[in-house]
Amino acid sequence: YADALAIRREMGSKSGIASALNTIANLLEDQGELQQARAAAEEALSLYRELAETRGLAAVQFRLGEIRAAQGDLAAARNHHQEALALREKLEEQGTAASSRVALAKLSLRSGDPGTAEALAREAATVFAAQKAGDDEALAVVIVAESQLQQGRAAAGRDAIAPATSLTRRSENRLVRFALAIARARVDPASGRVADARKAPETVSAEAASLGFRGYDLDARYALADIEVTRGDRVAGLARLAALAKEAERLGYRGIAQRATKSGAS
Repeated sequence: YADALAIRREMGSKSGIASALNTIANLLEDQGELQQARAAAEEALSLYRELAETRGLAAVQFRLGEIRAAQGDLAAARNHHQEALALREKLEEQGTAASSRVALAKLSLRSGDPGTAEALAREAATVFAAQKAGDDEALAVVIVAESQLQQGRAAAGRDAIAPATSLTRRSENRLVRFALAIARARVDPASGRVADARKAPETVSAEAASLGFRGYDLDARYALADIEVTRGDRVAGLARLAALAKEAERLGYRGIAQRATKSGAS
């Protein structure tokens, strides 16, 4: 992609440059290079605004929302995702608009508003089900389950997440499977299934680390430390959370650092 970007710069194709930059931002985000990803996405955003390309603008707004959420700036992330949703609704793209609703639902969960998160995620899940987009539906269902858990409805959360397992059984998308495993690590302990809850994120952490997916590795380790604090050795769990917060902060994942710090102080 770097070569493709260089060629497009030589050609002077602003649309091509913006598209390549957005792709590069996505790849850099997956590999945990958040600051570089943000720089590439912001350059793409400037170009798409200059070109008034609505679809490309929506895509890069979404990407910046994900990056800023990982960096811990929830207000900026929400602004980007709301912009992306408005543009996608204008384009009448139900699927991509639903993806924006899932992203906003995640932010509502992080902000302590599970009711809004659940409503957004259910709306998105309905769209994905109609489109037979199993992976996307599973990601929405995961938010529904975590929202119910945050509202103190552990049994409902466990029941809600069950369809996500069925939807992703044959999925080839590794990142979707990572997200589901991490979510189960949050839902299962509340239902008394602590041993099962530990296994999946341990596997996710090892696999994500080996492939360079820093965000998923850190998130899986956060889930494991949180289980240890609430269901195992609290002292050891608190030590893990403190170490994780420092590592996440050093790597630029301030969002996970903030969550680990908050869990350690509660």
